[in-house]
Amino acid sequence: MSNTTVSKRGRDSEGETPKRESKTNRMEDDITDSRQPRSLDFISEQIEVVMKNMAEMCEKQDSMRKMFED
Repeated sequence: MSNTTVSKRGRDSEGETPKRESKTNRMEDDITDSRQPRSLDFISEQIEVVMKNMAEMCEKQDSMRKMFED
């Protein structure tokens, strides 16, 4: 046997070993947090970023289209 220390979970005041939070519960908490209402300024900024990126993609598509048409 090796002489390694195994990490054990602590016990609560009633002497029971607390269970770890499942991944599903953590993911649900993340989803719930992301659904919280945001300020209008934040939403406006995000929409602006999306619109700029879409315009940039359209420009690149147009340049690629011209390259293949020639």
